[in-house]
Amino acid sequence: MRFAPDRGTGGPCRFDNSATCLRVELEGSLRRLGVDHVALFYIHRREADRSVEEVVQTLQNLIAEGRIGGYGLSEVSPGTLRRARAIHPCREVQNEYALGTRQPEPGMVQTCTALDTAFVAFSPLARGALA
Repeated sequence: MRFAPDRGTGGPCRFDNSATCLRVELEGSLRRLGVDHVALFYIHRREADRSVEEVVQTLQNLIAEGRIGGYGLSEVSPGTLRRARAIHPCREVQNEYALGTRQPEPGMVQTCTALDTAFVAFSPLARGALA
Protein backbone atom coordinates (compact mmCIF):
# COMPACT_ATOMS: atom_id res chain seq x y z
CA MET A 1 0.00 0.00 0.00
CA ARG A 2 1.27 3.50 -0.69
CA PHE A 3 0.27 6.98 0.38
CA ALA A 4 2.01 10.14 -0.74
CA PRO A 5 0.98 13.36 0.96
CA ASP A 6 2.59 16.57 -0.21
CA ARG A 7 4.32 17.50 3.04
CA GLY A 8 5.72 20.77 1.69
CA THR A 9 2.52 22.80 1.62
CA GLY A 10 1.90 23.12 5.36
CA GLY A 11 -1.80 22.93 4.54
CA PRO A 12 -4.19 20.05 3.97
CA CYS A 13 -2.64 16.93 2.46
CA ARG A 14 -2.59 16.72 -1.29
CA PHE A 15 -1.97 13.47 -3.07
CA ASP A 16 0.63 13.11 -5.79
CA ASN A 17 0.13 10.20 -8.19
CA SER A 18 2.63 11.46 -10.78
CA ALA A 19 4.96 8.92 -12.36
CA THR A 20 7.90 10.52 -10.56
CA CYS A 21 6.25 10.34 -7.14
CA LEU A 22 5.01 6.78 -7.63
CA ARG A 23 8.51 5.66 -8.59
CA VAL A 24 10.13 7.48 -5.64
CA GLU A 25 7.62 5.99 -3.20
CA LEU A 26 8.00 2.50 -4.67
CA GLU A 27 11.80 2.64 -4.63
CA GLY A 28 11.73 3.80 -1.00
CA SER A 29 9.43 0.92 -0.05
CA LEU A 30 11.54 -1.64 -1.91
CA ARG A 31 14.69 -0.37 -0.21
CA ARG A 32 13.10 -0.45 3.26
CA LEU A 33 11.72 -3.95 2.65
CA GLY A 34 15.00 -5.20 1.19
CA VAL A 35 13.31 -6.62 -1.93
CA ASP A 36 13.42 -5.85 -5.65
CA HIS A 37 9.67 -6.08 -6.31
CA VAL A 38 6.30 -6.22 -4.55
CA ALA A 39 3.33 -8.37 -5.50
CA LEU A 40 0.73 -5.61 -5.14
CA PHE A 41 1.13 -1.83 -5.19
CA TYR A 42 -1.90 0.14 -4.01
CA ILE A 43 -2.91 3.64 -4.96
CA HIS A 44 -4.43 4.31 -1.58
CA ARG A 45 -5.54 7.86 -2.33
CA ARG A 46 -6.07 8.96 -5.90
CA GLU A 47 -5.09 12.46 -6.94
CA ALA A 48 -8.30 14.15 -8.07
CA ASP A 49 -6.70 16.27 -10.80
CA ARG A 50 -4.80 13.41 -12.48
CA SER A 51 -6.60 10.96 -14.76
CA VAL A 52 -6.75 7.35 -13.65
CA GLU A 53 -5.57 6.43 -17.14
CA GLU A 54 -2.29 8.32 -16.60
CA VAL A 55 -1.79 6.67 -13.20
CA VAL A 56 -2.49 3.18 -14.54
CA GLN A 57 -0.13 3.75 -17.47
CA THR A 58 2.65 4.38 -14.93
CA LEU A 59 1.63 1.25 -13.01
CA GLN A 60 1.58 -0.77 -16.23
CA ASN A 61 5.15 0.39 -16.91
CA LEU A 62 6.20 -0.72 -13.39
CA ILE A 63 4.62 -4.13 -14.04
CA ALA A 64 6.47 -4.43 -17.36
CA GLU A 65 9.73 -3.55 -15.56
CA GLY A 66 9.10 -6.29 -12.99
CA ARG A 67 8.96 -3.82 -10.08
CA ILE A 68 5.37 -4.69 -9.14
CA GLY A 69 3.23 -7.73 -9.82
CA GLY A 70 -0.03 -5.81 -10.05
CA TYR A 71 -1.90 -2.83 -8.66
CA GLY A 72 -4.88 -2.02 -6.50
CA LEU A 73 -7.07 1.04 -6.11
CA SER A 74 -8.75 2.36 -3.01
CA GLU A 75 -12.01 4.28 -2.72
CA VAL A 76 -12.88 4.43 -6.40
CA SER A 77 -16.16 4.26 -8.26
CA PRO A 78 -17.24 1.56 -10.71
CA GLY A 79 -16.66 4.00 -13.57
CA THR A 80 -13.10 4.71 -12.44
CA LEU A 81 -12.41 0.98 -12.17
CA ARG A 82 -13.70 0.44 -15.72
CA ARG A 83 -11.49 3.27 -17.02
CA ALA A 84 -8.46 1.81 -15.21
CA ARG A 85 -9.23 -1.68 -16.56
CA ALA A 86 -9.23 -0.33 -20.10
CA ILE A 87 -5.50 0.40 -19.65
CA HIS A 88 -4.48 -2.62 -17.52
CA PRO A 89 -6.41 -5.05 -15.27
CA CYS A 90 -6.69 -4.01 -11.63
CA ARG A 91 -6.16 -6.83 -9.11
CA GLU A 92 -8.01 -5.36 -6.12
CA VAL A 93 -10.30 -2.55 -5.10
CA GLN A 94 -10.60 -1.52 -1.48
CA ASN A 95 -13.69 0.47 -0.48
CA GLU A 96 -15.48 1.04 2.78
CA TYR A 97 -18.09 -1.66 3.28
CA ALA A 98 -19.80 -2.26 6.62
CA LEU A 99 -23.15 -3.06 8.13
CA GLY A 100 -23.98 0.64 8.12
CA THR A 101 -22.22 1.53 4.88
CA ARG A 102 -23.45 -0.59 2.01
CA GLN A 103 -22.55 1.87 -0.75
CA PRO A 104 -20.53 -0.67 -2.78
CA GLU A 105 -23.85 -2.45 -3.41
CA PRO A 106 -24.96 -2.83 -6.05
CA GLY A 107 -22.46 -1.13 -8.40
CA MET A 108 -18.93 -1.77 -7.16
CA VAL A 109 -19.33 -5.38 -6.06
CA GLN A 110 -20.90 -6.32 -9.40
CA THR A 111 -18.30 -4.35 -11.37
CA CYS A 112 -15.47 -6.10 -9.53
CA THR A 113 -17.08 -9.47 -10.25
CA ALA A 114 -17.53 -8.64 -13.92
CA LEU A 115 -13.92 -7.44 -14.28
CA ASP A 116 -12.39 -10.29 -12.22
CA THR A 117 -11.13 -7.81 -9.62
CA ALA A 118 -11.03 -8.74 -5.93
CA PHE A 119 -13.10 -6.53 -3.63
CA VAL A 120 -11.53 -5.79 -0.24
CA ALA A 121 -13.80 -4.29 2.42
CA PHE A 122 -12.26 -1.80 4.79
CA SER A 123 -13.85 -0.91 8.13
CA PRO A 124 -16.24 -3.88 8.04
CA LEU A 125 -17.00 -3.30 11.73
CA ALA A 126 -18.10 0.30 11.15
CA ARG A 127 -14.71 1.85 11.95
CA GLY A 128 -14.60 -0.01 15.26
CA ALA A 129 -18.09 0.94 16.45
CA LEU A 130 -19.18 -2.71 16.33
CA ALA A 131 -16.00 -4.14 17.84
